[in-house]
Amino acid sequence: MWHEAEDTYRLFLQGLIQVSAAFIKYHTRMLRPLRTLSTAGRDKLRQVAVECDDASGNYMGLNLPAFLDVADTFFEPFFDDTVTEATFRKDSVKPLIRLID
Repeated sequence: MWHEAEDTYRLFLQGLIQVSAAFIKYHTRMLRPLRTLSTAGRDKLRQVAVECDDASGNYMGLNLPAFLDVADTFFEPFFDDTVTEATFRKDSVKPLIRLID
């Protein structure tokens, strides 16, 4: 799907896919790809928020700044020097995609 997309839309799709893949790595306890994918995906979504025509950062019905705030909070503990099973089990806010009108 993203192969056919262009410009900001392509970046948006790639970012969503990478963040989604990072969540799969979270569930499978694969730390290195979780870090790589979450960083790459969030960086792309941040770029979309800057490039989009909406001053509040809404793109395709998604409030990107709000989503990224929650995603940053969720992924932050996985960038600590020591990540244990307790890190994965810790109750944390989970980013949800909520579309707005």
